[in-house]
Amino acid sequence: MEQPHQHPMDESQRLLKVGIMLTFAIFLLEFFGGLATHSLALMSDAWHIFIDIWALVLSFLAFFVAQRPADERRTFGLHRMEVFAATVNGFTVFFIAIGILYAAWRRLNHPVAVRSLELLWIAGAGLALNLVVAGLFYERSQMDSNIRGAFLHVLGDALGTLAVMLAAGLMIVTKSHRIDAVVSALIALIVLWGSGRLLRDSVNTLLEGVPAGIRIQEVEGEILRVQGVLSVHDLHVWSICSHLKALSGHILLGDDAMRNQHGVLEEVGRNLKGRFEIAHTTIQVESKSWPAEQGAQRG
Repeated sequence: MEQPHQHPMDESQRLLKVGIMLTFAIFLLEFFGGLATHSLALMSDAWHIFIDIWALVLSFLAFFVAQRPADERRTFGLHRMEVFAATVNGFTVFFIAIGILYAAWRRLNHPVAVRSLELLWIAGAGLALNLVVAGLFYERSQMDSNIRGAFLHVLGDALGTLAVMLAAGLMIVTKSHRIDAVVSALIALIVLWGSGRLLRDSVNTLLEGVPAGIRIQEVEGEILRVQGVLSVHDLHVWSICSHLKALSGHILLGDDAMRNQHGVLEEVGRNLKGRFEIAHTTIQVESKSWPAEQGAQRG
């Protein structure tokens, strides 16, 4: 008997589960490997990977939360839990990165002997696992934005681990253990940048700012492209969470377009979703023939 095809969302969830488990294994390998080899660079890369574990977890939560029904108290469901988790993670990793920079500065002044050969092997194993995860995500990343984001995070992890391998090779050749401190500081700066982006995006969402990559003037222009729309006002665009964008606004229609309000609203919604991925739209229709006072009351 032919097996039923797996639903695309189920396949994405399965990939993310596997990716989270493998990436967590890489984190443990590099963290304890850093302790065993006295390599601050490897431990720094482990925390870099920790950020991306959270990115994978948040992508997975996006699927889970989207399936949770809204209720009378939470009309948008639990989507904001993702933003709360991202904010906590951003602050946590920010302070970890500051600690790594301080430790790197101390090691530059007082170098610690690093077991460079063992470091090379452990980092090599971490790189191999990163490439395995990237390979798992690659095909699905071409059709799923969540998986594509996870795929790019894993590639970034692979580059960080490759940098640790290069540092280990240089230490074997030069016998200078200060290289470990320099590389760890560079990775810590990358971690700071990553945590800064995470905090910027999550705080922007909490403040209901316009989502990254969207310009309000372009949204207004897209709405005005629909035949019959004369003007747009009281336009607001914000994010509920990373994958759910919302819009509200008022549009003024000509008399002819008023007879086809449903068609106009459908086209506006379709265009906004196609270009900006704004899936939740609330639009108030107004007519040019209405008195100004009536339009204000309806708004």
